[in-house]
Amino acid sequence: MPKHTKKRSTIKRKHRRMKEYATAIKVKAMVANLEMNAALTTEQQAQIGQDFIADIMELSDRESKQKAAR
Repeated sequence: MPKHTKKRSTIKRKHRRMKEYATAIKVKAMVANLEMNAALTTEQQAQIGQDFIADIMELSDRESKQKAAR
């Protein structure tokens, strides 16, 4: 038997966090898509795309910081 085994609760907690992260990305993508459809100019669409990327990077950074804190 391996020396270090993860407990089932740890695995479930990690899975729940990953699912929450994926859900947050899906919501942000849906909002960005709706905004793109409503945007009138390519400049507006470019700004929406940049905002979306910034939001995803923020989520990723937050997840990394939480992981590092453990």
